[in-house]
Amino acid sequence: MDINEERRQRLLLEKKKIEEEIKKHEFPPDFGSDVDGFDEETNEAEETANTIGLIHELKERLREIEKDLKTLE
Repeated sequence: MDINEERRQRLLLEKKKIEEEIKKHEFPPDFGSDVDGFDEETNEAEETANTIGLIHELKERLREIEKDLKTLE
C-alpha cells in the first residue's frame, strides 16, 4: 500500500468517526419544561451552546477531510 492509499484510509476512518459523532449530537437534548431555578436554565443553555459549538467544529473538520480526499483522487 502506498503512502497516498494509507493516508486515504486514515482519512476515511476519521470521516466515519466524525459522522458518527455528529449523528450522536444531531438533536439537542430535551431538558423538559420544568424550571427549578435560574442556575438550571443557565446550565441547560450552556450545554446546548457547547453542543452546537462541537457540531460546528466537527463539520469543519469533515469539510477538511473531504477536501483532502478529493486531492488524493
